[in-house]
Amino acid sequence: MKKITIFLLFIMIFLMSCASNEAPENNGQNNNLESDRNENNTSSSKEVEDDKKSDGFEEIDLIDVEGIVSTVHFGLDQDGDTMHWGEKDTFASNDLRGKVWMDGEIISMDMDRFGHGSIITPSGKIANSESEDRIYTVILLDPRTGEVEEFTKDDGNNDIIIPAIFNFREDPLAYAKRREYTDGLQYFVWYLESNDFVEFDMTEFIEGEVGEIANPQYGTVMLSTNGEKVLLGYDEGIFQYDIETQEMDTLLTKEDNALTLAYTNADDNYLLYFVNEQDDDFNHPLYAIDLETKEKFEIGLGRNPHMLDDGTMFYQNNNELFVYDFETRESQLLYTVELEEDEELKFVRISQDGSTLAYAYEIELEKGEEMKIRVLRAH
Repeated sequence: MKKITIFLLFIMIFLMSCASNEAPENNGQNNNLESDRNENNTSSSKEVEDDKKSDGFEEIDLIDVEGIVSTVHFGLDQDGDTMHWGEKDTFASNDLRGKVWMDGEIISMDMDRFGHGSIITPSGKIANSESEDRIYTVILLDPRTGEVEEFTKDDGNNDIIIPAIFNFREDPLAYAKRREYTDGLQYFVWYLESNDFVEFDMTEFIEGEVGEIANPQYGTVMLSTNGEKVLLGYDEGIFQYDIETQEMDTLLTKEDNALTLAYTNADDNYLLYFVNEQDDDFNHPLYAIDLETKEKFEIGLGRNPHMLDDGTMFYQNNNELFVYDFETRESQLLYTVELEEDEELKFVRISQDGSTLAYAYEIELEKGEEMKIRVLRAH
């Protein structure tokens, strides 16, 4: 159990988060958030005399951070109106404070329910899970109203449920995972609103393709961007299951040297994957595969990919931010983050519609460091 949790945390630190909370007593939905206007965490864009404008974006907010921004939580919703991040005092600790920004207003999260491990969904809700007697419930908070929706997985299996950006989808509400406590490669998709399950066994297919999977418990189970397919990432390869047709496919094998985390674009016709190499700046060779023709092609060096609504992909190479078009196979520079000598870029996020950028950066001071989040919007 401990190894599985550590492995999941590694995946989320690579690109997001996972963790679980024991179910606390619910004292009312409005306790999940509170207005935050203290001196340690404020929206300070009004203090900036002139908004910074560059490359088609202008600064709309500058936020003072208490402690360190956690990459585990940091994210924007689909249209860039809502942003979620966690704060901690040391790099190795769990988040101590959770914040949500909504067009300039900042609120604090109830850390008992929506603390470490929470993610922001495309609609701007905050998702997490709770458990009691090994029965897991996914909880969704609307930060604008304080309303919380609860969905309890009650199928007689004690699978650990941890919503993450790669295994959780909103339309429809769905969650994908490998069945625990099984010897084979058995998986399920849970549709939260109906409590229906799609179950499938890939053992015979995968072993027929690449042989036995050495560590099935350490694989990555992903839902495609539109939620129609399940992707399975292992050291031995990346495999696909079509939920509607029940077709199984091998997309990559060990010879491709791919990491186990991959993404499809918004139209689910291209798969992005990372080659298991990196330069001194932690950029990986980025590749893609045309899922219809199975043609593979190189994109370039980068990290931090985000699939955009129009079928393109955002990615980062140091301080330069790019958008890649899978059809033309060209990258276009979207924005360059310009910082002072005593400032260092840490994390960058973009909304799915491409309208809003947010980046966290560190400022070196005589007595330590401080962090800020800058929010930019296209104009």
